[in-house]
Formats: sequence, C-alpha cells, structure tokens
Amino acid sequence: MSRYSEQQSTEEPNLNKGAPLSSFAPPEEYAPKSKEDFKEGFKFNVLIVGHGYVGSAVASILNDDEKTIVDPRYNDNKISDFKDQKFDAVFVCVDTPEGDKFKLLNSVLVDLDENMLPDTPVCCKSTASPQFYSEAAEACNNIKVVFCPEYLNKFDPVQMFQRQKFCILGGDIEAAHKIYTILFDRLHYCPADNYRFMDIRSAALHKYAVNFMLSYRVTFFNELYLQHKFQGCDTIWEHFVDAVCMDPRVGIAHNKVPGEDQKFGWSSHCLDKDAAAFEEFSGSPLVKFIRELNDLHREYNGGPSKPAQIELMKGNAKKTVSDFIEEQNKNAIEESK
Repeated sequence: MSRYSEQQSTEEPNLNKGAPLSSFAPPEEYAPKSKEDFKEGFKFNVLIVGHGYVGSAVASILNDDEKTIVDPRYNDNKISDFKDQKFDAVFVCVDTPEGDKFKLLNSVLVDLDENMLPDTPVCCKSTASPQFYSEAAEACNNIKVVFCPEYLNKFDPVQMFQRQKFCILGGDIEAAHKIYTILFDRLHYCPADNYRFMDIRSAALHKYAVNFMLSYRVTFFNELYLQHKFQGCDTIWEHFVDAVCMDPRVGIAHNKVPGEDQKFGWSSHCLDKDAAAFEEFSGSPLVKFIRELNDLHREYNGGPSKPAQIELMKGNAKKTVSDFIEEQNKNAIEESK
C-alpha cells in the first residue's frame, strides 16, 4: 500500500473555489494564507544544486545571504562541504539529458542523503520518470524528497519563474509544505489556491503530461498547416488558424507554424527529451506516433511557393501527407535551381 493512501480524503474538491485537485490539501498549520503572515525581513537558508537556467531562476527569488549554490560550472562548492548544516530547503536543478537514465540526478540525491541533516526538504526541479522519483523517495533515509515540476524556457527563465501562476508539489507532505512556505512568500503571481499537493508519482507524471500535450498541439497545428495546403485552401494560413483558435476550447498556445526557429515541427530540447522519456516508460503508441509524425514535419521545408504547384495537389485524396511533403520538398529544390 502506498504511504500516501492513508491520507486520502473522501471529500469532493470544490472546483468552483479553486480547491486543490488532490487528496493532499495543505493542513492549516502548514499553510500561510497571505503575504502578511511573514514578518518583515524574514529570511530563508537555501542550498541550490545546479545553476543552469532553472537553478538561476530559483536563485533569483532569494537574497544573496539566503542562498548557497553548488555547481562546478559556477564555483568550487561541493555538497559535502555543507555536511550537517541546517538548510530550510534544498533545490535540485540538474540536467536530465536523454539517455542519461537520471544518473546525475540520482548521484546528487545520494550525496544529499549522506550529508544533509535528517528530514531536510529537498525540492527537485529536474524532470524524471514517476518510477524514478518513487524509488528515490523511498531509498533516501535522511532527506525528504519533493518533486516540483518546472515549465521554463531558455529565453526568459527568470521572468517565467517569477511570474508562474500555478505550482505542483509532490512527495512527503510536511516537506512539500515547507517548500510551499518558501515559494508562496516569493512567487507573487501564484495565489494559495493555485498550489496543488499530490504524491510524487503524480507530480512527475504531471510534467510529462503537460509537455506532451504541448508537443501534441505543435504536431496538430503543423498537420493542420499541411492539410490547409493539401486541400488547396485560398484563405491565408494566419487568418485561418486565427479563426480556428477563436473557439476558447481550442486556445492560442503553440499554434505558430512554422515555429520561432522558422522550421516546422517542434525543436524544443525539453519537449523532445520529455517525449522520448515518456514513450520509453509508458510504451504509449500515441506518444510514439506523435514523435514519428514530428520527425516527418521537421523534414518539411515549406514546399512550393507557386499557387499552381499547390493546385496540383488539390483533391488528390490518395496521396498521403508523407508523399505530399516529399513531393513539395523536391519541387522546392527544383525551384531553387
């Protein structure tokens, strides 16, 4: 039996009031409700492991005398240098590259477990599978592991972090609320009702669910772009997609084709890495199909510019999108000669 199952509530969440969609709503004694609950000059003592764009974003909400950073790219500090020192929390923000099998993240957690004081809350920002975090949390004897997924990009991570409007915390319930205390005090755009508390497996799956949904949207709009050409539509693409997104159920996120890099499909390192990991641990045929379709979209270079050439494709129902892409790429090469 999961150690979380005994804490589950039988009460239905009040969706109209933004109640946490989780059985782990914050106990009253843990949860400050307003900024006034903090005394002026209140300070935290936080260790940050990893100072890339996620770690630097976390560091941005802390004063210089509140944070200690460990990162060989940034300084000579080691986790063992702070053995048995008291920290209000540790934030782990190391990379989990594709194919790494979370080895770096695992070594950091082992190091922290050997050197931190008992019950130190460790908030992981690094993406890893539900199984990894579940096993890591169980294996750690000293530290209390919490996963808090992050949805930043490399272009403006500090602003995105400081202006986030929701926060997921999964893992040991007391440790999660200690992390909540720090974040609630410093993240001024995220109200108390927008924090969600859950088990660590659910929090880890949340990260993959959101990123894959965004990947799926990119793939969908790329496929729609191709169909718009394939069907010989006369309305320019930008006006067409704007009309599609007028329906609030569709929304406007991730609908730009081609993307910011002026290429088709998704090219985001995080989306690509997380989709690959999601496929590996889930075995989902949908994830596999979307990844393969994205590879196909990435090969597309925009096709012919002459309306007459597009007209040749109109009404050819037997031709697949793959055939369409291949033929348009060939035509584009011929045009450039």
